[in-house]
Amino acid sequence: MQFDHLRLLNNCCDDKNKFSIFSIPPKQFTLLATLIGFLTAKDLDVDEQNSLGNFFIAIGQVLVTIASQKTIFESKQDNQEIKQRLDDLKRHINDIEKELERNTKN
Repeated sequence: MQFDHLRLLNNCCDDKNKFSIFSIPPKQFTLLATLIGFLTAKDLDVDEQNSLGNFFIAIGQVLVTIASQKTIFESKQDNQEIKQRLDDLKRHINDIEKELERNTKN
């Protein structure tokens, strides 16, 4: 099977034909990280590899922490909006029930 470089490049571009790392398919994304890791490590000694690796891990941890906090806040905001909608629906149902009672009495 021949690797289709053109198709990969097309998949890695957004609508404006600009390269975007976030549009790379998962397997190719992982392959890219692997290649960058190997290429970076070849010119570093063991201590430098450890240091740089830990630095990148720290960056990753910060990104994951920020993302999880954003998810929590968005979830809480969504829950508040849902509760507000439910309260509005309850009020509307109550108004409809009152209107029905008035109409059935007449």
